[in-house]
Amino acid sequence: MCRVLKLEIKETEAELESLSGFERIQVLYLLKTHKTSSVQHLAAVVGRRRITIHRWLKHYRAAGLEGLLEKRKSPGRPKIIPV
Repeated sequence: MCRVLKLEIKETEAELESLSGFERIQVLYLLKTHKTSSVQHLAAVVGRRRITIHRWLKHYRAAGLEGLLEKRKSPGRPKIIPV
């Protein structure tokens, strides 16, 4: 059984629609317009896994829209070959 997702989205529908080129923004837009209410349905609509949607929403809760759109660099070994 799917639980209903409770998330307060501060941005307006118009703001989200203007940034609609991003998948992450599309998730917020679908939640704001009440087109979907569960993470499982969101994952099916967007074509991502449920865990990915949860991670995106966690970043949004922590740092807002800027945190959601922030490009993260994966940790790892530095490149040996120079650019």
